[in-house]
Amino acid sequence: MNEQSYSAIVTSYNSSESILKSIRSILDQSVSPREILIVDDCSNDDSVLNIKSEFKSYPNLNIFSTEVNGGPAFARNIGVSKAKSANIIFFDDDDISHPNRAKVHLDALKQSDVSYVSSQKDYQNGYFVKNRSDEFQGLVNPNSFAEYLISGISMENALNLYVPAAVMAIRKDAFVKAGSFDSNLRRLEDVDIAIRLAIIQMRFEFSELTLVDRKYSKGSDKSTAIEAHSQLYLLTKHKNLLSDRNFRFAKDWAALRASYFSRRWLILLFFTIKIVSTYGPKSFRIKTGFKRIMHDINILKSNKG
Repeated sequence: MNEQSYSAIVTSYNSSESILKSIRSILDQSVSPREILIVDDCSNDDSVLNIKSEFKSYPNLNIFSTEVNGGPAFARNIGVSKAKSANIIFFDDDDISHPNRAKVHLDALKQSDVSYVSSQKDYQNGYFVKNRSDEFQGLVNPNSFAEYLISGISMENALNLYVPAAVMAIRKDAFVKAGSFDSNLRRLEDVDIAIRLAIIQMRFEFSELTLVDRKYSKGSDKSTAIEAHSQLYLLTKHKNLLSDRNFRFAKDWAALRASYFSRRWLILLFFTIKIVSTYGPKSFRIKTGFKRIMHDINILKSNKG
């Protein structure tokens, strides 16, 4: 396999309105992919028909359809299993990648195992979030990384590192060594694999360049209930990497978020009192958690806009 070729993997679920633009942004890359692999996760709209109609003249685009909806982790794993290149770049079905994104990843993968670029996520009604990572190259301490990604505790050297799969590229051998995405997760599967890559001492590279415009789309996997379940699953899975205090905080905070969005006010009051009395009203943990709650609220407002 050519070390500088790459397979572009796009997972799709009911994305007929957005995926064509996403694929065009792949074809517009300054470094063309060896192949584009679309894994349609049992869509019930016209996604597949539209892709076949629009890109029928592109010989290296292949579509694989699942028989059941298994979620993004499940679909991405299928894509990687079909890939012929040494390098994998993941694209989401509702995102637009800038033309030099692939080149930045490939340059990074010459000396690293996994590469992330920065992004901006746009929601409806004008709300947006910039996920800009600091420039970083090297090994990541798995304990510090897990504390940061799961509990919101500052990374060593106060680094900001964002790990959504939509901005990720990885060497296929590193992906296989890490054990692929955990298909038990329908959310936060990208956080999980980032932690596992750190555990097995893979080399990371983060770029501060904003090279993906991520578009928020509604979906059954994006509910707060699934997010809370995934958070608790991650906590249990990686408990050995967290301090007891941070594990308890993250678990209580996940319960607080879930109770807020399910409107279980008495449970919300219980966990609010518990967290404030344990950590203090001005603690870094509570400030970080409050920002997350406000982010969730802004998303809900955006969806209603």
